[in-house]
Amino acid sequence: MRRLHPRSAVIDALQGGVQVGSAATFGGFFLANQADLLPLSVALLLAPLGFLLGAGYQVAYYYRFGYELTDDELIVESGVFGRQRREIPLERIQNVDVSRPAIKRALGLAVVAFETAGGSGTEASFGAVTPAEADRLQREVGPRARRRRERAESGESAAADAPD
Repeated sequence: MRRLHPRSAVIDALQGGVQVGSAATFGGFFLANQADLLPLSVALLLAPLGFLLGAGYQVAYYYRFGYELTDDELIVESGVFGRQRREIPLERIQNVDVSRPAIKRALGLAVVAFETAGGSGTEASFGAVTPAEADRLQREVGPRARRRRERAESGESAAADAPD
């Protein structure tokens, strides 16, 4: 299984830490000042604890996220507490979208999204891979998916496709 770029762990850890730390700070001050249920000294400890909790969760998620491209499907495994394994048949993939938002581009990363037939949105998204990996996924998944759809429509055998 492949992983996202290690920089994604840092980005997501900071983002998750700030989100949970901010919520903990707000909740702590509310409980200390408005509800008078907590001493202010305890409320002040909630911010760094919240930051560590949010950052730790995101790092754990990074280590539990993996993907693999086989001849027949794209396999995505994720989840920290509840594990999820998605096996997306290549013939269902309609579009492989590669984007490079400003911050990710500055960090040398790209985002890859896989859209499927019959789906209401993106089936899988890889938030931070190298541009070379993004190009590889787009180059390999797109043609394989088209060939498999054409075979399925014509009724031919769905033999494994050799990489281009």
